Amino acid sequence: MEKRIAALSTDPHTVSLTDRQCSLFIDPKSGSIFVDEGDGEGRMNGIVFSPGNGPSFSVRHSTGPDHRLVLDYCGIEYVVGVSDDDNELRRWAESANLLLTAKGKPAGAREPTRSSPPCRRKVEPPFDRVKGWSFVPPSGDWAELQLEYVEC
Repeated sequence: MEKRIAALSTDPHTVSLTDRQCSLFIDPKSGSIFVDEGDGEGRMNGIVFSPGNGPSFSVRHSTGPDHRLVLDYCGIEYVVGVSDDDNELRRWAESANLLLTAKGKPAGAREPTRSSPPCRRKVEPPFDRVKGWSFVPPSGDWAELQLEYVEC
């Protein structure tokens, strides 16, 4: 099933697919990216990407009038979804990348032009929106770990 983007928001940063509301959520406190895309081939569920590994979003041309929103994580590109509104995708990707860049800096990192010492901030755990984890008993050779988190 095609992953067509129905809506993008920047407060907080979310992506909703036509068949799955809030399929991607970026925690504004930690910068962690939570993905829960529902059923279908090529869909990911219960995945958390860390801002410390330098994730970034980009927009690529696809077939016809469509453009793909792509997440690059540790050199692996993952298609988040497609839309025909490349301007909206680019604005969202730029905004999300600014947030991820800020959250991905190591603790105590200083800005090059900053003359005063960095302010101390409380470090939030990346799972502050997690309600619970559950283990699904193995069926055959595979077991599953499910993540339940606060919906956007």
